[in-house]
Amino acid sequence: MQFALRSFMTHKFSASIIIVSFWLCCGGQTSHSDMNLAATEEGTENPLPTMELSADSLVFYWLPINSGRMAVTGKDENTGLCVSLIWDFSNNGQKPTEHCDDFFDTFPYVIIGSNNGPCHTGNWDYRGNVEFISGDGCIDNEDFNSTSGEAGHRDFVDVSINVESELFSGTIKARSL
Repeated sequence: MQFALRSFMTHKFSASIIIVSFWLCCGGQTSHSDMNLAATEEGTENPLPTMELSADSLVFYWLPINSGRMAVTGKDENTGLCVSLIWDFSNNGQKPTEHCDDFFDTFPYVIIGSNNGPCHTGNWDYRGNVEFISGDGCIDNEDFNSTSGEAGHRDFVDVSINVESELFSGTIKARSL
C-alpha cells in the first residue's frame, strides 16, 4: 500500500486531502494511474504532474461569440493533449487588458481535449471541463491596444494553472517566447 497526498491552494483557502492508493504489483512491475502528490518515505512530496504547452503551438484568439473572451490554446507534446485557457472578461467584470496574478475559478476557465493534429481555435466552449484550483502568472494580448486604449500590448502568456479532472490533475504551464 502506498499513500498519496493531494494538496491544492485556492484563492480562498488551502486544503489537503489524503488519498489512499492501492497499487498492484505483477511480475515486479507497479501499475497505477494516480496523478497525485506521492509522499516519499522521508515525508517529502513529489510534485504534481505538469503539462507544458509548447511555445510553438500557442495560438492567441478571441472566441467567435458575442462575449469578450480571449483564449490561448496550445499542445502538450508529451501527452498529445490540447489545452485552452480562456479569460472571460465580460462575464467576470474584468477589463480587457494585461492581467497578472489575479486569476480565480472562472478567470481563466480551462478546457482540455485530445487532438491528433495541431491544436486550433476550435478548442473552446462556454465553460471549462476541468476544475480550476489556482493560477498565477501574466497574460497580454496585442488586441488590448485597441480595447484598453493603452499602447504597447503584445501576445504574451507566462502562466501556471493548477487543475483537477478525470483526464488530468496537475499543473498546466503556458509560456510564449
